[in-house]
Amino acid sequence: MNVAADRVRDFPLGWWITGTILLSTGMILLYASSALVTFGACAGVFLIVIGLAMVLSVPVLTISIDRVSQILQLSSRSLLKSELKKFRLQDIESIDADENNDSDGTFRLVITESDGTVTPLRSHYGPWNRTLQRRLWELAGVSGAIGRPRSLTGAISILTGQDEMANQAMRHRQELMTTPCGAVSGSADATSVIQSIGIGGQPLTRWFSQDFKMQDAFLFIVQKSPSASFMNRLFSRGMLGRKALLASMAMHGLSDIDAPGKSNAQLLDVVELEPHFAGIASDDYESRRILNRSIIQTLVAWAERHPIGSIRTLPRDYRITDSRDLGQLAVLFGPQGVYAVTVGTLGPEPLTELREIGMTLIDSQKD
Repeated sequence: MNVAADRVRDFPLGWWITGTILLSTGMILLYASSALVTFGACAGVFLIVIGLAMVLSVPVLTISIDRVSQILQLSSRSLLKSELKKFRLQDIESIDADENNDSDGTFRLVITESDGTVTPLRSHYGPWNRTLQRRLWELAGVSGAIGRPRSLTGAISILTGQDEMANQAMRHRQELMTTPCGAVSGSADATSVIQSIGIGGQPLTRWFSQDFKMQDAFLFIVQKSPSASFMNRLFSRGMLGRKALLASMAMHGLSDIDAPGKSNAQLLDVVELEPHFAGIASDDYESRRILNRSIIQTLVAWAERHPIGSIRTLPRDYRITDSRDLGQLAVLFGPQGVYAVTVGTLGPEPLTELREIGMTLIDSQKD
């Protein structure tokens, strides 16, 4: 792929190489056959036809942006055909990786316009071109659905919130509803940022501030169902409870750097929080000092306003616009700062409530 400031040129090298190999193999088979009616000759002719089709018909894509007219131009040129399409940037809703339903693991990039028109960049499917899709997102100022990673490393990166393309899509959705992610907000005494990430394609919104930090320790608290069922009690205690909480940290996009000493961390039993929250900490004494009356009251009030019955799986494009629809809350105090995390892409009202919770976590440590 050749990249200029406002232009991307994508060469189908894989198709050309494959076509050349097929063409060469077909010519060898045809040359080696003593007659035109043998199996080798027929196979050679077939491979020559397929190889020529690949070399001659698979086009070079050139995508360019005219910043003056706000037009995206898609030029498709092969040895047999040339085509030019134009899109107004304001009409482009998304640039998505469209998977072939008949062949698992092959994709093509498509441009979706606000009126629902879908235009494929190429007519055929192939491996997901992450680099091209990411560059087009940057040029057009949009995001879209990402493909499914074919490698184990790629799958793990999405499941743990480390895939930048997934996170970019989540940030874009959040910014469509509110201010750009990463924007600073707060009072004269506290500053914070909003972070949007995706865990396994599920959007998470995180409030984060560096105005309070623990020293080489962490405290993690996550909301749970108040159910008194056997399974709920089982996963709230002992070794299973500890592993469940550490797994919950990863599901909320929190890594080892946020939780030093987690290999020796222990479950935290706070009577006032127990019906609604479970906790784990690497420093029991410091964690109990942090969990003062103000924080406990704030967390219990959240749980009473937003009770959860089970883990929710939200649609990819779901947006929470009403605070009453807010769900599970997770809180982490650590050496990087303080996080307040909830599931979903948030509108202004629920985002304000998350910010208020975060500010209360910080302010309560200044008393």
